[in-house]
Amino acid sequence: MVGHNEPGGVLPPSTVLQNRYRIIRLYDRGGSATVYLAERLGVDERVPLAVKELNPDAFSLAEFKNEVNVLYSLNHPNLPKVYDFFEEGGRHYLVMDFVQGRTLKDIVLGSGPLGEDQALDYALQVCDIMSYLHGGAERKIIHRDLKPSNLMLTPSGQVKLLDFGIARVPDSRLPGNLLHAFTEDYASPEQKANLPTDERSDIYSFGVTLRFLLTGEAGPAEEAEGGRAARDGRAAGARPVRLSREVRRILRRCLRPDPEERYQSFDELARDIRAYRQAKRTRLTRVLRAAAAGVGLIALLLVGKWALVPSLHPVAGPDRVEVGTSALLEVALPAAWSGSLQAIVWEMVDTQSPGTPVETRRGRYLSFGSNCLGVFQVQAYLEEDGRRRPLSEVKRIEVYPALAAPAEALVGLPVSLRSPGAVPASGREYTWIWEVWGPVGGGGAGDAPLVLHEVTTEPRCRHTFLEEGEYIVQVSARVEAAGGVEVTLVGERKTVSVVEEIAVDPERVVNRNGGFEEEYDRGPVHWVLVYPGRVIHDKTQGRSGTRSLRFEPWSGAYASYAVQLVPLEAGRSYQITAWVKGENVAEGARIVLEARFRSSVDETYVLREESVSPDWTGTFPWRQVVLWFTVPPDKTPNLEVYLKFSGEGRVWFDDCYVVAVD
Repeated sequence: MVGHNEPGGVLPPSTVLQNRYRIIRLYDRGGSATVYLAERLGVDERVPLAVKELNPDAFSLAEFKNEVNVLYSLNHPNLPKVYDFFEEGGRHYLVMDFVQGRTLKDIVLGSGPLGEDQALDYALQVCDIMSYLHGGAERKIIHRDLKPSNLMLTPSGQVKLLDFGIARVPDSRLPGNLLHAFTEDYASPEQKANLPTDERSDIYSFGVTLRFLLTGEAGPAEEAEGGRAARDGRAAGARPVRLSREVRRILRRCLRPDPEERYQSFDELARDIRAYRQAKRTRLTRVLRAAAAGVGLIALLLVGKWALVPSLHPVAGPDRVEVGTSALLEVALPAAWSGSLQAIVWEMVDTQSPGTPVETRRGRYLSFGSNCLGVFQVQAYLEEDGRRRPLSEVKRIEVYPALAAPAEALVGLPVSLRSPGAVPASGREYTWIWEVWGPVGGGGAGDAPLVLHEVTTEPRCRHTFLEEGEYIVQVSARVEAAGGVEVTLVGERKTVSVVEEIAVDPERVVNRNGGFEEEYDRGPVHWVLVYPGRVIHDKTQGRSGTRSLRFEPWSGAYASYAVQLVPLEAGRSYQITAWVKGENVAEGARIVLEARFRSSVDETYVLREESVSPDWTGTFPWRQVVLWFTVPPDKTPNLEVYLKFSGEGRVWFDDCYVVAVD
């Protein structure tokens, strides 16, 4: 294992577990577990994995092992696949599919209750999952923690069920069978009373979950039989939500206090939901036929107009999109909708620069993305006979700034933070606000001191981390537009691990002869020495070998330097890592590690150069210097690595590697 922090700390990026799982970054840190995005070493295809680390203070090892034992036996498209479970360094880890998306809880809290048809679409997927767990799996499994925060909606619209920490397998000796745990708002009465649980306990939790999706209200079903909250389909105090009589009936039966009076299986529950939806379609058909048979032509047109005007359906998709990326939006149409998808027209409005809406495309789906920061509104229309009528609700989407920051940085060395991808539109002005908190303790950024607050007019700033530890970095952007409104958009936070030395992964090194050991024509292979009278291929000493580069004193411009050419790939992140040793380095001397980016087809430089210059003086042993950068997705430059020195004293460079870090 490489690069562990102290017990209880966060694993830094590039940590390797079991010699086969490489940590990419921290994904989420909660009370019960810490989740990392990772990848499997030794395979050609990079498949994202989730590595879940137990927090023993809040989540028992019995629960953790129970989740492993339960998930190992499952094989269903709506369930994450488990690949490994192990203990290393006193910590326990679970390796499984990395499920991307948003939980149904977050969707409802962010955008409000779902429409009935959309909620029932998701409910039927959950019924299929639970039917599999209760009867189709290798062994029956009672989940016991079904709730909206454990249901993840993927970008493709698939609902995945997560978290089997307290699941129970009847008639087995799995540790979860002995756990008395539940989520208060979603637990069945028998769970709260510590009585035996079965499939009907999950049905009760399903009922509370469905009610939350439809009304935005959770909590126990008070007066579920005949009570006021149950009669109008909402929890006490919730804003009124009109639910059909049949949906209220389905909810009431799920939420009976007595398990014998509930649905007895998810198959039975799913049949009721499907029957109700079929009845809705049948009733609409009957209305149209009755209108055609019993009224005149004008009345028929009036009824047809009333019956066929589409309701305003929600738009499924994220409310925030990082600049330069895209997200899939979808009109959440009911299953009974039979109109032509090509009649659906999407329009977009830029709220910062109001004007005529822009038609983007046709169809049920829209790939939304922008290179301009700001707030946008999208809406789907139904176009018939040359006229457009609103089909969907208005979706408000923030395009927020991206943040390019290294996963690891060195103590005391300047780091360049950048916000790439934003292209100002006409009349737009951007201002960037940079904030850094740290070192971060157990309470997160809220308990850490603010060590940087800087406002820039360019999408970059430099910061020097003065202590080891974990830091939280965030960039926001203020957008001002002539004739529009001013908004401030907050970007996602990222974690930077600040360490004394950064490990170099040999498998990710993309240049050759970084150690200066190989020689050709009295110089290091793949390096060009300019004015070699002052930069010398030193064969007498090195950091990890016997050779290095020695710079003699020189007062003036960088007339002598060493340079190497390295091809790069578009859209990837790299770091240049080198070691430097000094002898009698005077005040004002400059040690420089520099990156320039030349076009692969001509001699022009296509990106702004990057450099780092540590403020080191006197005589010092080998020290690491690191430069980090990201190549834009539309560029494939050649990197030129420069090693430079000017001033009094001597400096040696050794082990200079370019490493792909993404």
